[in-house]
Amino acid sequence: SDPKRRREFDSLDDFDDTLPTAADAAAGGFFEVFGPVFERNARWSERGGAPLLGAEDSSDDAVAHFYNFWFDFQSWRDFADADEYDPADASFREEKRWMERQNEKLRQKRRKEEKARMAKLVEVAFSLDPRVSAMQAREKEARLRDKAERNALKAAERNAAADAKAAVAAAVAAEAAAEAERARVEAAERKRQKESQSRALRR
Repeated sequence: SDPKRRREFDSLDDFDDTLPTAADAAAGGFFEVFGPVFERNARWSERGGAPLLGAEDSSDDAVAHFYNFWFDFQSWRDFADADEYDPADASFREEKRWMERQNEKLRQKRRKEEKARMAKLVEVAFSLDPRVSAMQAREKEARLRDKAERNALKAAERNAAADAKAAVAAAVAAEAAAEAERARVEAAERKRQKESQSRALRR
């Protein structure tokens, strides 16, 4: 059968478009409430193989994959029931084309509404998902730890630089003191020799 006609037919099936709220999740449990909703809406996935919500012990990678997929969800839902005109009733070609354009505008409006509905579902789930909260807390802790380590490294580098500067200053001071002592000793020796020479002349 024609895939397009098949999708139009399947899109006419009765479907529960309702979305759960934070209050629903608080009353019935996040996974118990949102899990079936994602499973129900997975049928519309254009790409197929839509990942399901999973459980509280799902890995971080599985959670990230789930939300990456659903935040970019692409639906094949056709909304043929939005049509107001039956092109088969057209009297001539231009009228038929006009009817088809009008129907397509109505379907596009429904597709836009569907996109907004799915985006809201994913955003609400993301905001309530305890796994996301835990991941964000761990990421924040890791950022703080990295910042503390960077600050400690910078402090150690500053201290090392200060110690090196102090060591250089001490070495310079010691060299200056040694030079001054050598000069004092030499001056004292010259004075002693001069006095010895003076005594010798007086004899």
